[in-house]
Amino acid sequence: MTELPAHCEAADRDRDNRTFVPCRSLATKVIQPEEGGPCLHFCDRHARDLAMEGDQVANLRPVPMTPPQPNRASAEPMDRNETIKTIRAALRRRSGKLWSVTGGRGTAWGWLSIDARALDMLDEPIASRLKGLLEKRPLHFDPAVRHGEFPYRPFRSLLEIEEARASVELTETLGRVLVDPLGWDLRSIVRGADPTSDPPRVRTLFLTSMAWHDAGAELRGEPIPREEAASFLRTALDPEAARRALQRFVDRIVRETELGAWAASQLVVYGRASLAGAAEEPQSLWVRG
Repeated sequence: MTELPAHCEAADRDRDNRTFVPCRSLATKVIQPEEGGPCLHFCDRHARDLAMEGDQVANLRPVPMTPPQPNRASAEPMDRNETIKTIRAALRRRSGKLWSVTGGRGTAWGWLSIDARALDMLDEPIASRLKGLLEKRPLHFDPAVRHGEFPYRPFRSLLEIEEARASVELTETLGRVLVDPLGWDLRSIVRGADPTSDPPRVRTLFLTSMAWHDAGAELRGEPIPREEAASFLRTALDPEAARRALQRFVDRIVRETELGAWAASQLVVYGRASLAGAAEEPQSLWVRG
């Protein structure tokens, strides 16, 4: 009876599934480990790779493969935020890295590219600074220019360049936080806004999510009921209470995303500036209904 050739016992990493997949090529090389273990069979490609590793060949053992995981359907359907949180946690467990899971609600890093009106969501002077950078030749926004004149000119100092850099970094941080973990659907917000008026400001979305968190909810990105909004605005009138609420909110975001210290400090400074006029501005929160 003819003995069938063995398959290669090496395995390749499947980058998409992050598991080891067996090589299905027929083995043409046999390696006998010095320690007296079983013979190992390898195809030409893996045999060449192993030969390049020198003495390590002597200690070879078949590569263990991750068994397929059963598809366990949940008895109760999860809402969108819970689903995204579960997916993000699973990806982190398997890869050891943080993943941005947006669920189709824009991109965390390139969110300004979702629509031409996305820039209108930014607060001043950040919006104007970024518009200057989008000119054919990057220009500095000069708020001292008289009304009606072109408010942009060439950069004149390192301080002006630093202001532009800080505005870009803050915009990236806010986009990352608003999309994931707060879960705002930036694409739908921009495209669903009244064409005759500006879409909601980033500051409005940030404070609305902060109000949800202050009310005891998870991190959320949706309009808030009027009662919770009124309670939060009373908190904003108390500087010490507002400071504590902001710090708790930023700390929670950091735990969810592992933002660096610099990005976290950006959020604190931005939050303080946003809170400063929240009680006086009727549109400081996005109220449901």
